[in-house]
Amino acid sequence: MINNQKNSILIIIVLIVMVLLSGGILVWQYFKTLEKKGEALEEIKIARENKMEEIKITEENKVEKLNEIYPKFLAMEACQGISQGRTSEKIVALTFDDGPNKEYTREILSILENYNIKAGFFIKGKYAKIDPELVKEIFEKGHIIGNHSFSHPNFIHISEQEIKEEIKKTSEIIYKITGEHPIFFRPPFGACSPLMIEILREKNYQIITWSAMTNDWDPVTAEHIAQDILRRVGPGGIIGLHDGCPSMMGGDRSQTVKALPKIIKELRNRGYRFASLDDLLNISAYSPTNDSRSQSHE
Repeated sequence: MINNQKNSILIIIVLIVMVLLSGGILVWQYFKTLEKKGEALEEIKIARENKMEEIKITEENKVEKLNEIYPKFLAMEACQGISQGRTSEKIVALTFDDGPNKEYTREILSILENYNIKAGFFIKGKYAKIDPELVKEIFEKGHIIGNHSFSHPNFIHISEQEIKEEIKKTSEIIYKITGEHPIFFRPPFGACSPLMIEILREKNYQIITWSAMTNDWDPVTAEHIAQDILRRVGPGGIIGLHDGCPSMMGGDRSQTVKALPKIIKELRNRGYRFASLDDLLNISAYSPTNDSRSQSHE
C-alpha cells in the first residue's frame, strides 16, 4: 500500500516536472519568438529609415540641382506650355532640338523618310544662319520648323531685350529660308520665366515642351535612349530628341540616330501611329505674314 502511494507520488512529481519543463520550453519559445520579431521589426525600421534618408537625399539633390540651374523656377513646369496632344488615342509626334546638324540631321531625315513620318525640328537660329540649305531641306520634306532661340541661352537669366532678340532673330531667319513665320517655340532647357511667357504670348507663339525626353545629349547608348523614351511615352505624347548640340555646331548624335528606328518600330508594334506636331495638336505651325510676328518685337 505504502509502495503504491510512493509510486503514485513519484508519477505525480514526474508529471509535474514534465509539465513545468514543457511550460518552460513554451515560455522560452514565446520569448524567443518575440525577440526575433523585435529584431525583424528593428531591421524593418532601420531599412525604412535608410530608405527615407535615401529618398530625402535624392529629393534634396534634385531640388538643389534645380535651384542651381533654375533658381525659384521648376524648369518646364513654369512654362505653362503644351507637353502633349489632347487625345487618348495611340498617336505621338517626334521632335528634334538644337539642329541643324549637317551630319546627323540628314541621317534622321533619311530615317523619317524611310518610315514615312513627319517630325518637328526646333532649330537654333545661329546654326540655321550657317546652314540655311539644310533648314530648307527639312522644310521642303514636309517637316515642321520651330523656334528654339538663336544661341540657346537660359531664358531665366537674360534680360527682356535679350529675350526679344533671341526669339526675333531666329524667327526672321526661319522666315527668310522658308517664307513662313513659326508659331511653335521650344524654350532651351525647358526653362521659362514669367517675362518670357508674357513676351511669347503677346506675339501669339505657342510654347511647346514634351512628355517624353531622355538625356541623349550625354554619352549614353542607343539602347538607353530607346528604352528611356519607350517607358515614358503615352497617347498624345510629344517625344523630344536631339539632332544637334547647344554648345557647338555639330556634336555627336550617332546614338540618337541609332535609337530612332528602335523607337519607331517598337511604338508601331504597340499600336502607335506617328503624326506631325501640328496635326497632333490641331494647331497651325505657322502664321500669316500679316501676323504680329512679322512686326517688330521692340
